Amino acid sequence: SCLNDLVLLSNQLGQISTSPKTNVNLHFENEVTKAECILYKGLLNIVLNNKWHAFLCFSESWRIVHRLEGLLSKAKIKAQLNTEVLHRTLFVVGTFNLAFSFVPAGLLKWLKFIGISANKELGLAHLRSCWDAKFIRSLHAALLVCYHHLEFDLDAEKACEIIESALVQFCQFPLFSWIGAMLSWRFTQVNFFIFCAIANHPCF
Repeated sequence: SCLNDLVLLSNQLGQISTSPKTNVNLHFENEVTKAECILYKGLLNIVLNNKWHAFLCFSESWRIVHRLEGLLSKAKIKAQLNTEVLHRTLFVVGTFNLAFSFVPAGLLKWLKFIGISANKELGLAHLRSCWDAKFIRSLHAALLVCYHHLEFDLDAEKACEIIESALVQFCQFPLFSWIGAMLSWRFTQVNFFIFCAIANHPCF
């Protein structure tokens, strides 16, 4: 099953010994992959109603990401990371912090119990850095920041700015077109989407 495959993969990753002192890029790549894998295990356990196993997976993946967050704050180590590894790490650390900050208040005590203490502002800052870099994870970072502005900040103007910029640079990614249309309908900003779809995008 998919869960068994994830368990096998995470065990294999756990057996790989890496250190930021010997090969910082390899260490970050391995740790990020491990954190993502364990997070997926947690999500699958929720689907299977194995809530305690899910919490344990979330706690383990958070600890990995939190360690990477600490390493990332050291300028000497950050300077050694190549562009791909740096922005992949920024995306993961940002996503974890932002996603866990969305958890309902009733579950926060359980998250703190298993050692998870999210920093929403740090998450947003990392995701914006990832978005500004216009790298492979930038599309997903833009979607997360846009979602935050719409659902939590209630700031449609900032969301529109992100979508407009994304439509210019990634016009072949249809999800941004769909979100732009939804924003136009939701906030009656018809001119915004017409401008994005026609004036700036020869690929439409």
